[in-house]
Amino acid sequence: MAERVVTDEMIFAVADRITAEGGKVTVRVIWAELGGSMTTINRGVQRWRLNLPPEAGPDVRTPLFPDQ
Repeated sequence: MAERVVTDEMIFAVADRITAEGGKVTVRVIWAELGGSMTTINRGVQRWRLNLPPEAGPDVRTPLFPDQ
């Protein structure tokens, strides 16, 4: 059984929605919704955080460990 292909666009969309709803973006939360590879999601979340505007604040930009 092949893993689901998860793109940055999919990860960014879920992360943006979670943030807009006041939730905390973690790899596990996104993985629970999208499935696929945890490694792919982790890298996508890292790229999402790097692309956040400065006004997003440190609580959104800083990864949570171990979930990142």
